[in-house]
Amino acid sequence: MLDSILIGATIANYRKQQNLTQLELADYMHVIPQAVSKWETGKSLPDLYTMIKLAK
Repeated sequence: MLDSILIGATIANYRKQQNLTQLELADYMHVIPQAVSKWETGKSLPDLYTMIKLAK
């Protein structure tokens, strides 16, 4: 089972390591900034295509 809180914390951690804001990551991923916020707080998860793009 996926732990959305752990996945969100990982996304936030890597975003911060790259010195990106949520807005910058959202622009790169072609989503709205609220989506990035929801991922990072564990309220939702990115779809599979977006997860693969994030992993790259």
